[in-house]
Amino acid sequence: MLKMGMLILNGGQWQGNQLIPSEFVERATSAIAQTPGESEYGYFWWILDYDIAGRRWHSKQGRGAGGQLLFVFPELELIAVVTAHNKGMGNLVRRLPQRLIPAFADE
Repeated sequence: MLKMGMLILNGGQWQGNQLIPSEFVERATSAIAQTPGESEYGYFWWILDYDIAGRRWHSKQGRGAGGQLLFVFPELELIAVVTAHNKGMGNLVRRLPQRLIPAFADE
């Protein structure tokens, strides 16, 4: 999951090689459809922004069954992988960025 996050963060490049066309990565992780609630949806990627400490932070998220979550925060060059959650993702999707971003943001 971490490697997939790195591919997304780097526009489809891996160790200097373009493995996935950058145009496809951009389209797949862009808002194609509005979902119920605050997030938007691309090709199996959710797009959600967070307001934290007076600033808006963009995220791209891969979400899987049983709470398998991949968060990519492009502005921070930060990737978070969660694989140990199985009771509804809502709280985790809201809380993880609230705790993680302040630890990595230079503010």
